Amino acid sequence: MVYDFDNLAGEQRALLAGGGWTEAGHTRLPPLPKTVRPLIDRGLIEVHRRPGLPDEYIVPPAVKAAWREFLADEVKRMKW
Repeated sequence: MVYDFDNLAGEQRALLAGGGWTEAGHTRLPPLPKTVRPLIDRGLIEVHRRPGLPDEYIVPPAVKAAWREFLADEVKRMKW
């Protein structure tokens, strides 16, 4: 599968790098909908709905692997 990692904002890149957001273990507030909606629409993050609690946002294993590859390719393309 091909994932679209183009033109992501810093917060979106941080969510991918961190594997998403869950209430457990995070001191930050949940990400804003405008941050996660594009990631959900692109299939990069899954939403786990929890009634009465904040939603959790999880980066699936296949996306994590593709993200690592994308970052490695990005570094290779950089001109030093």
